[in-house]
Amino acid sequence: MAEKNSFSGTSTGQQPFDKRKLQERKIKQERNNYFGDFSGNTIPTDEQKKLHMKKMEKQKLEEDRRKEKRRRGFITRKTRGDFNV
Repeated sequence: MAEKNSFSGTSTGQQPFDKRKLQERKIKQERNNYFGDFSGNTIPTDEQKKLHMKKMEKQKLEEDRRKEKRRRGFITRKTRGDFNV
């Protein structure tokens, strides 16, 4: 009888790359995103509402700043009285 190795079972080292398994995981993830169960509680929490309001205020300030920047010459000329508007 041949002498047995002291190791038993399978290796826990890095397994060879299996492209098929990767593709299966990706497809499963895409299907879950598209056909997933979204019937749970979708009401936002108070913390989420606060963060949303903060984000909206920040966006409004940025939009106002851009709008003012675009109209800077017009407002200056209007206050100076270069033309009648």
